Amino acid sequence: MRQLPGESEPPDARSRIACTSARIGVEYALSLSTYCGVAHTYSDGRFWIIDPTQPHGGNYINGVMTLVTRDLAQFRGGGLRFAFKPAPSSSSSFVPYPCY
Repeated sequence: MRQLPGESEPPDARSRIACTSARIGVEYALSLSTYCGVAHTYSDGRFWIIDPTQPHGGNYINGVMTLVTRDLAQFRGGGLRFAFKPAPSSSSSFVPYPCY
C-alpha cells in the first residue's frame, strides 16, 4: 500500500488492501468469494489457487490474507482458514472460471 507524505502506517488490516506489492507477514483485508466454493482469489498482483476447491455456501467471507512466503498465502476469516499457492504463470494454464 502506497503511503502519502505525512500519512502514518495504517492501524490494522481493515485499512489495507492486497494489491500489487504485498509484504510477507502483513495482513491485508480481503472479501473472499465463496459463491461457487473457494477456488481462487486475486492478491499481490496475481491469482492464487486452492486445491482442491473447498465447498462453501454464501457469497463472501470477510477476513485477512497474509503472504506467508512468496509462494504461500493464507486467508483467515469467518472462523475458517485456507492456504493458497500461486496460479500457474502461463495465462493458458490458468483461467479463472466464471460462476453463475
